[in-house]
Amino acid sequence: MTQQILHSKEIMPFLRGKLVKVSNQLIVVSAFAKIEALKELDAHLTNRLEKILLVRFRKGDILSNSTDIELYDYCVSNGWKMYFNFDLHSKIYVFDKQTYFIGSANATLSGLGIKEHSNIESGVTGTCNQTDYTKILEVFDNAILMNASLMLEFKNQIIEKNRDIIFQEWFLQELNLTKTYSIKNLWICDFLISSNTFDIKSNDLTLLGLTREESYDALKLKKSFRALKCFKWLINVIDDEIYFGELSAMLHNALIDDPTPFRREVKDILATLLIWIQELEIDEIIIDRPNYSQRIRKNKKIL
Repeated sequence: MTQQILHSKEIMPFLRGKLVKVSNQLIVVSAFAKIEALKELDAHLTNRLEKILLVRFRKGDILSNSTDIELYDYCVSNGWKMYFNFDLHSKIYVFDKQTYFIGSANATLSGLGIKEHSNIESGVTGTCNQTDYTKILEVFDNAILMNASLMLEFKNQIIEKNRDIIFQEWFLQELNLTKTYSIKNLWICDFLISSNTFDIKSNDLTLLGLTREESYDALKLKKSFRALKCFKWLINVIDDEIYFGELSAMLHNALIDDPTPFRREVKDILATLLIWIQELEIDEIIIDRPNYSQRIRKNKKIL
């Protein structure tokens, strides 16, 4: 499928054509989102599938009616996983990890050209390869999965105690959030598949952002490895020390692929990650085996 540019009224017919065929996964990334627009998308789905929504969800977006406060309730009732990131501006639609539409169209009636007097929007569609899909997933790096308790606090903050003052931003302390989010969600494709650092597969070179020749440079390889999302996650989740079994269980819970990977597969990708750390002699992590199970520790002299 070659790339194609679409404008305004062309967008929704294209999306309808993809929605009726999607069978495994639909990803919608949209700064603003309205329930009526999600209903329109849902109306054209003919299969049970994983549906993922990422929105900005700033308080100002709710107060200006750009995004519905009841959006989470709709998502829970209709099988959507809802994530949010206050810095989001992207608009991306991905169908079965194979086709994308990226442009200016929010998941709203105006954005999708459904209203009579809609916005003028544009976007490009094309075939999504593994590299593209991995790149798209980067928008989820600092996203937070919405849950009932968070949503209740959001709603409470909309109903201000002092009606004379309507604050345009959320009180992050009451939400137990800060503006710097740790990595909590991972995908299988965030992990290396090469069993060692001496025979690096082409997919891993892409993940590392290196050419074959550059991978022979130990310093460049270490720098690229430290920048991987999976390594940053590992650094974040180790308080002091942890054993392989517990770490494997934490990773299993952090993966958001659907269907959820088998525990054997999770153990394999974790074991590969630890092999890379040992072979690259990454100073931040110490790996030993005082008894039967591997122990993974932070190097307090470094961190």
